[in-house]
Amino acid sequence: VGTPIPVTATFTVNDVSMTRTESVTITSRHVYASNGFCTICNGYQPATKNTENCYEIGNAGQIYWFADKVNNDNSNFGSAKAVLTKDIVVNKNVLVNGELNTSESGSFRSWTPIGNDNNTYTGTFDGQGHTVSGLYFNNEDEKHVGLFGSIQSGSSIKKVGVLDSYFNGKNSVGGVCGLNQNGTIENCYSKSYVSGTENIGGVCGYNYSKSGTATIKNCHNEGKVSGSDYVGGVCGYNNDDPEGVATIEYGYNTGEVSSTYHVGGVCGWNRSVHG
Repeated sequence: VGTPIPVTATFTVNDVSMTRTESVTITSRHVYASNGFCTICNGYQPATKNTENCYEIGNAGQIYWFADKVNNDNSNFGSAKAVLTKDIVVNKNVLVNGELNTSESGSFRSWTPIGNDNNTYTGTFDGQGHTVSGLYFNNEDEKHVGLFGSIQSGSSIKKVGVLDSYFNGKNSVGGVCGLNQNGTIENCYSKSYVSGTENIGGVCGYNYSKSGTATIKNCHNEGKVSGSDYVGGVCGYNNDDPEGVATIEYGYNTGEVSSTYHVGGVCGWNRSVHG
């Protein structure tokens, strides 16, 4: 779609055969499948903005579109509001008996988390009780990994479940969010496989506040969580400075949690100076 391609034509003039090649741009409308990906170019279907200035996300292509906008057009979309209008499935059978389905992992569509170090998310994302399933991220050199990679002050992630997903990174890896710095994660849960080196949590990898409040509330984990240090069922590392408050409220875990150092069923390491 919109990409120049070479076109070669052979024709005859006065019994003389001639061949000429020209670069031609062929444009076409996107044709989106029900999953929200273009059948021609694999592009993403844009989410629809409603009358409340909120993006409605109802398929896999639209949540990829939203992630791309937050990460690559952050000045316009970093604080955008969004809601899920349906349960979303990206890949099927990412996990088998709670473990990565290695026989099919080569065919999974990879996920890029919403928000990163340079382009954090500061908006409100309301799952409205819906789920996102089949996310696949496997890069052990990357930090801030999850449905959301990095959220900061003003952000609120609520009422969303992350199912049948696989997140393997380096630091700050969580099923819902990798790094929460002064944001709120509420009424969320994960039933996925989360792994990495340190700050690894079933829901949130690293919950941190330098000033302000970082909150994880009414969240739980049902999937496997593994790492080397600061590993917890709900949160890997809960940390604040004297002028900040980082809290985990009413959370629980039923998944398997393993680590070499600093491991907990709910929180791997709670360094809150406020107790």
